[in-house]
Amino acid sequence: MSAISGKSIVGRSRPGGRSARVRSAVLTAAVDHLADRGWDDFSVDAIAAAAGVHRTTVYRRWPTREALFLAAAGEYAAAAIPTPDTGSLRGDLEALARGIAAELDTPVGKAWVQLAPRGALGDPTWNEIRRRFLHDRYERVRPILDRAVGRGEIPPETSSAEVFRTLCSPLYTRLLITGEPLDQAATTQAAAIVLAAIAERLLTQPPASSA
Repeated sequence: MSAISGKSIVGRSRPGGRSARVRSAVLTAAVDHLADRGWDDFSVDAIAAAAGVHRTTVYRRWPTREALFLAAAGEYAAAAIPTPDTGSLRGDLEALARGIAAELDTPVGKAWVQLAPRGALGDPTWNEIRRRFLHDRYERVRPILDRAVGRGEIPPETSSAEVFRTLCSPLYTRLLITGEPLDQAATTQAAAIVLAAIAERLLTQPPASSA
């Protein structure tokens, strides 16, 4: 099982009544299930049983197992890949790249890599799930860039989405194409690529539509 458990992630203090407790219990069980068994054996019935709720309770909140996976993976990634604050953009990007690389080596990360191409193959449900998941990742990069703008390191129009994509691209190339290790040299290089692209103003927000 992953060193980061569902209990340690979702079991953190959450205000609210029964609904919040049910959500926490289900996502805790889902994260643990993913970490132990990956996507192929991702069973809503087993997760409901582990959470102590009926399967219909789960389906009312997450109508498909893909939707439950998204919620569980989002909880997991938020803890597994915290937003770093090292005092410099380079340090933050290197720390973020290390977090992404480490998360990709977990059962949850491997499940995400296994499922992500479904959108590219025309699965509209998974495409929407992937879109929302990635939007959350982009938003987690924004504080890093806001601090860098405040320190005068980067232009304010730098895009968090473009930074995240550019940081991940060499890591995914190693993971999916070349089979090279996601080691510290790889994460340092990924951060350096982002810094070079920012310096050339290549990672800016797209121009607003004139329509």
